[in-house]
Amino acid sequence: NKEGRNFWTYGGDYGENAPSDGNFNINGLLNPNREPHPALEEVKYTYQEICFYIVSNEVTNYQLKIVNRFFFTNLNDYEIYYTINENEKVVRTSILDVKLEPQEEKIVSIQINDLEPKKATEYFINLSVITKVDLPNIPKGFLVAHEQFKLPIESVEKDQPSITGDD
Repeated sequence: NKEGRNFWTYGGDYGENAPSDGNFNINGLLNPNREPHPALEEVKYTYQEICFYIVSNEVTNYQLKIVNRFFFTNLNDYEIYYTINENEKVVRTSILDVKLEPQEEKIVSIQINDLEPKKATEYFINLSVITKVDLPNIPKGFLVAHEQFKLPIESVEKDQPSITGDD
């Protein structure tokens, strides 16, 4: 503008007879400078081709189903790992050795029966899928899928303060 500030223009900013359908709101997934909007992460999550589902949500037998929704790609070039968090603190990390062909699924068991309930504590499992190697247009170490589930370990109740005295 005249004061030297940069700003984005669109549609009607170019006058009444400018070629435009008049439908410009800059509310897509990217800004005009290709800076991502937060919704782009939601779209990435929705479109991910490797999915996780809870099969058994029991402390003694926690099982997840991993589904390869790719039509032509196996998971040989991907690494699936998980972390178990006690609130925000990582208490365990492990790699799952899962080989899935296109459109296959597999149930895996994860040991959680050694996690102890604590006061004001929640446990979560965070699953991530990253590339092991450089792939066309995808660099090594790129996060292609993720999921989080709350584990079925209930927090111990807080101690109730005892009220004593002569009131």
